[in-house]
Amino acid sequence: MKQRPLRAIAMVLIVLAAAACGTGTPSATPTTSAAPSPSATPSPSITPSPSIDVSPSASVAGTAGIVLQRAPTNLGCDSIPSGYRSATIHIDPESDIVLEVANPAYDGTMDKVNVDVWAEIDTASDNEPQIVGTRLAVYWTAGFNATDGTTPVIRGPRGEEVARDGTKIDEEFTKLTGYFTCFSRGALYILEYRPGEGG
Repeated sequence: MKQRPLRAIAMVLIVLAAAACGTGTPSATPTTSAAPSPSATPSPSITPSPSIDVSPSASVAGTAGIVLQRAPTNLGCDSIPSGYRSATIHIDPESDIVLEVANPAYDGTMDKVNVDVWAEIDTASDNEPQIVGTRLAVYWTAGFNATDGTTPVIRGPRGEEVARDGTKIDEEFTKLTGYFTCFSRGALYILEYRPGEGG
């Protein structure tokens, strides 16, 4: 009979001890907050460079200089008299004069060209007064070159001045400052050599 109260007291102590252990608040495992990943810095946008037209067809008006029409090699003067007696050379890089000019291939075809250099007939033979004022295409052999400037001029193979706007050519003398000239019905040829001898 005396052992029951002791056993009961022991049971109460066990229960209290267990309760004391069970009521402890478990420490929460700290959660590690993930550091936010840095936002990627956007790459700067690259503006494409504007394209530049370098095709041969790009307009170069005003920069090309004076263009001379070139005479074919081994040219001979026309044996038929042209009827022209004198002419004036005109040089104007801004001209609007359009003449029929031989195709550079000299294949017998003609092109309509806005020319910078042309000749205008001043006097003609008595039986052909109507050709006064006729405009002729002017062809130059390879040794002649035009120079731009306040007063454009055409220079010969040695660099000397041969013609400028207003220079007169008289067929009777058949020379322009020492160079040969050939009149035909539709053109004036300025040559470095005697006609028919070639360059």
